[in-house]
Amino acid sequence: MSASAYQPLVSICIPAYNNESFIRETIHCILHQTYQNWELVISDDCSTDRTVQIIKTYTDPRIRLIERQKNLGLVGNWNSLVPELKGDYVKLVCGDDLIDQTCLEKQLAVFLSNQYPTVSLVTAHTRLIDETGKQLFVKKYPFKTGFIPSRKAIASNFLFGTNTIGEPGSGLFRREVYAKMGNYDASNNYLVDLDFWFRALLLGDLYVVPEPLASFRINKGATTTKTKNTQAKLFRQFAKKIYDDKRFHINIFQYYMACTSASLMQFLRGLVLKVYLK
Repeated sequence: MSASAYQPLVSICIPAYNNESFIRETIHCILHQTYQNWELVISDDCSTDRTVQIIKTYTDPRIRLIERQKNLGLVGNWNSLVPELKGDYVKLVCGDDLIDQTCLEKQLAVFLSNQYPTVSLVTAHTRLIDETGKQLFVKKYPFKTGFIPSRKAIASNFLFGTNTIGEPGSGLFRREVYAKMGNYDASNNYLVDLDFWFRALLLGDLYVVPEPLASFRINKGATTTKTKNTQAKLFRQFAKKIYDDKRFHINIFQYYMACTSASLMQFLRGLVLKVYLK
């Protein structure tokens, strides 16, 4: 992307809570992006550790800290952030996760090209890392990458029985999409990101960059880890909601296939966590 090219503002939001061990690394990965026209808005949800003190050591004028006076919870903190943003494009990065140095540049390039005007969401493969930052493996999008029509993207990911589109840091979306579809849904914390992606895909198509551009940290305190024994049940609840919403065009066969897949994915995920979280 040349210096003379149009460079829209990208809003990056970090919902932070007790992230003192990782927040510095998360901020650094944003500071060192190859695409530099961004703002970083951090909402601290009443942390009880040194998270706020660490954030306040940064003087870059593009960084803005909001200290909540009341704990809003995981999803409440997410929802509190987006109305604060000024950019045309939005990325949410959790306070212990990372994005690659070229993440913004490569994902934004999809939106700024003239090839994909109907795309509402751009994602990529994801690295899974441990508490020390060591890469465990790369979680690749299991289907065709590149441009994917929205209905096909929803149906194929639904049948897989888990979130294959990507964790929050994997996605970049137009801010107008959030304005049209509304808040993140707090009714199912485990699948709040997939629910958001599906609703975003009601407003446009998906593009998957065929390389890892974000890192999702697996640790014992993460929501994914805490819910490891109930993930199939939570996905079945989500599947029923999607099936009942006729906008998604999910039939009864797809619904039962997704529920079956969810049980298999819970078993496989349990094996992975057992190996990596000893």
